Amino acid sequence: MLYDSDYHSLADEDSPLLCKHGYVPAKFVEFEGRNAGRRFLRCQGHRAMMQGKSCGVVKWVDLEWPKSMQKTLDKLWDMTVELRESIVISLLDSVEMKLWDPADTTKLNRYLRRVQDKVSKVEKERDVAFSLKAKAEQELTRARNDIHQAKVLQFTTTSIDKCMRINAEKQLKLCKEDAKRKE
Repeated sequence: MLYDSDYHSLADEDSPLLCKHGYVPAKFVEFEGRNAGRRFLRCQGHRAMMQGKSCGVVKWVDLEWPKSMQKTLDKLWDMTVELRESIVISLLDSVEMKLWDPADTTKLNRYLRRVQDKVSKVEKERDVAFSLKAKAEQELTRARNDIHQAKVLQFTTTSIDKCMRINAEKQLKLCKEDAKRKE
């Protein structure tokens, strides 16, 4: 959210629009992300906001930006976040370099060993996960084959039953015809 002197106050007092807490919403302008620059009305119940139970956006005043502009704004905000992170990391690195005593490598060695232990633990867990995945895929393949064989067997059994029924009906019909001829 951004303070905008041209658009920052309570919504019209006579407006029927209220948040779920029963307050007249406040006017704000979105500052970040794909909605940057859009005006909106938001819950301004101070007690609710202090408890983290704000209604959030009650109503957008401006129409949604075109998709191409939303993508551009998303990309710009991603670049801004990356830039902030790189600045923070470089500042931390410079502070660490000033605080680090090259003669005292024991802390660095301990930290390096902890990182190596964590990496090896993650690699072991990854290997276990891959082997479990491979076993699950094998079982799934077996189950699919079993289902396919059961369907083929069912189809074959059904076909044999139909053929036997048809042959039996033909034999019965022939027997009846023979019986009529003999009479």
